[in-house]
Amino acid sequence: MTSLDKFQGLNDWLDLKGFPQVQVSDGYKIVKGLDFEEEFKAGKIRFESDGIYIDTEEGEKKVYLFISEPWITLYDTWPKFHVRECQVITQFIKDGKFDKRYHVSNTEVNDLTDITTKKIFKDQTLKLCGYCKKMIKEEIYDTYDFAELYVDSSNKVDLIVDNDGYVHDWRVISNKYRLDRNYICEKCGLEPSNPMHRYYWEVDHIDGNKLNNEHSNLRCLCILCHSQKDGVHIKNYSKGSNKVKVEAFRKLYHLG
Repeated sequence: MTSLDKFQGLNDWLDLKGFPQVQVSDGYKIVKGLDFEEEFKAGKIRFESDGIYIDTEEGEKKVYLFISEPWITLYDTWPKFHVRECQVITQFIKDGKFDKRYHVSNTEVNDLTDITTKKIFKDQTLKLCGYCKKMIKEEIYDTYDFAELYVDSSNKVDLIVDNDGYVHDWRVISNKYRLDRNYICEKCGLEPSNPMHRYYWEVDHIDGNKLNNEHSNLRCLCILCHSQKDGVHIKNYSKGSNKVKVEAFRKLYHLG
């Protein structure tokens, strides 16, 4: 019996035990929110030498796997994503680790739910599994890179400006930039002591132009440094929710 045959049996056992399945979202021409076991059992997932594929009504699409409910708080770590049948995925299939519910995606970001606290981390960019990195030739380091390579560009909007003056995908750009900088403030050098604190690290436009998202114009800053950049920022962070956020950060990191 092959490992895939064993995995089919394990999936049957999983369903009998009543483990919940994530529903498939409709409409947009991307792959997101699909339960790996469900799609695999339906014969839609294939592991090929050049990647992982899923069969959809629009044809096959290259995808990656990730754990959507990781142990973020307990182990102070974030999940990696997988683009090959690496030793992690092979072992997962072999052992039937039902506490690790993998999901299928090809998007730049995904929502994660901390399994301990149930806190939801919206629109997170994930880094590539080290074992997968050794198996590929492409320059892929995170889910943003993957989507840039494999998601049909006709499904993307180049530039839509929201009411707050930022481009429509600013959250994606901001998440990727902070991740690339390991959430280290580029002014004072402070970094989060806990992943839950990443909320207090922001991305600043050096020239003040919210539409200029070239890396040379961006800086990862802790909220305190960001709030003290200039007169405009001092004013904006001295009131409302911004003021509350700065004060909470000062208290959390004993900054007076």
